[in-house]
Amino acid sequence: MLFCFINGFTGGFGICLGQKCGAKDEKGMRKSVAVSTLLSIAFTVVLTLICCLLAHQILRWMQIPSDISGEAYDYMFVVLLGTGATVFYNMISNMLRALGDSKTPLYFLVFSSVLNIFLDILFIVPLHMGVAGAAWATILSQFLSAVLSLIVGLKNFPILHLRREDFTDLKDAVILHLKTGFPMGFQMSVMCIGQLAMQTVVNSLGIAAVAGYTAASKADQFSVLVNNVMMTAISNYVAQNFGVCRTDEHRLLHV
Repeated sequence: MLFCFINGFTGGFGICLGQKCGAKDEKGMRKSVAVSTLLSIAFTVVLTLICCLLAHQILRWMQIPSDISGEAYDYMFVVLLGTGATVFYNMISNMLRALGDSKTPLYFLVFSSVLNIFLDILFIVPLHMGVAGAAWATILSQFLSAVLSLIVGLKNFPILHLRREDFTDLKDAVILHLKTGFPMGFQMSVMCIGQLAMQTVVNSLGIAAVAGYTAASKADQFSVLVNNVMMTAISNYVAQNFGVCRTDEHRLLHV
């Protein structure tokens, strides 16, 4: 639920940037990047503190079976501790998509996924880190993907090179980004709230039911994620054309 919210929240930031990009408003684009960065940092700190402090309580609310509660806590705490990596990757990838580059985030996400597999094996088998090792593998691979995406973005888009004046007079931009980001964040996380409720019920049935439901949920995510990324792509596409004020399909910007 948290990561779906982050994806939608930063996707809203991308829409704001896409509108400025379509309008070719360089000053507005820089302010959008600055606001997105500041808000992402602020929410990373808040979400990390709240979720890590409530980790034990969340597991109790979800009625995690006692014989797997330790492993569940180890995995969740590490993943929540790495919330910054998730925010970082989603922020920079949504920025790049808003600027018209949807390939770079894809390439590095594929790289991250492959690296995640190898790190899983490394941390779990020879290093015996258990499920916490799987969590660290996910966080580290995602963070590296974000760093590489940022490097490419800085090279290809000078607009990402922020200056001190880009961080002044941001009140209106902050309000706009929050008004756009929050609805998208909640929209993306609504389905996850239902899944959490269902998971809580399943957890009361024992570890066999938990394992079966979790495995099936992972498979089901293929269809759900396809719809989500299509929404993100279309949102950036429309945002650019909204900014440029073009409605004729033959004159639309190509993403």
